[in-house]
Amino acid sequence: LAAAPLDSNHWLRKRWPLVATGVLFLWIGIGVGLVFQNAGTSSRVVIAVSVFDNETGTGEYDRLVSGLSDLVVARLTELAPDRIAVIGNAAVLRQPRNIRNLKAVAEGVEADYVLLGQLQRADSGFRFITHFIRLSDATHLKANRLSFPDGDLKGLEQQVLAEFERAVQQHVLSSD
Repeated sequence: LAAAPLDSNHWLRKRWPLVATGVLFLWIGIGVGLVFQNAGTSSRVVIAVSVFDNETGTGEYDRLVSGLSDLVVARLTELAPDRIAVIGNAAVLRQPRNIRNLKAVAEGVEADYVLLGQLQRADSGFRFITHFIRLSDATHLKANRLSFPDGDLKGLEQQVLAEFERAVQQHVLSSD
């Protein structure tokens, strides 16, 4: 007696509930993973801090000005780490002002806002200009000129840090 040939789908027909259950759990796992992955990043506002510009024409202020942008990054990371993410070292943020592109900043680091700063000579000393810009529409939400008469930059760090912290508090943290 010859055995009857088994249907090629016999194995699948007998085990289809098990296979279907496995596929269902796989899809559920992928869905849950995507939800958790997006939840970690979408709940925080991203603030980019561009390297600040020394527009005095004097190279001796280069380190002071670029170091000041690093101090702003450090201060903002402490402000509300559960609500804001701060990016300060991406290549797109290290471009000089004459070739800086805010759209490239928005896309390059997926930021919501960018902070810019410039040290300039003024008639009676220096001024530091702060810019707080929403990147979705390139709108200045806050800009301020800080004056340092007689060439004395004493207090520059504290004033710039306080100005940017106020802008973030007012336009990001208080808007929730």
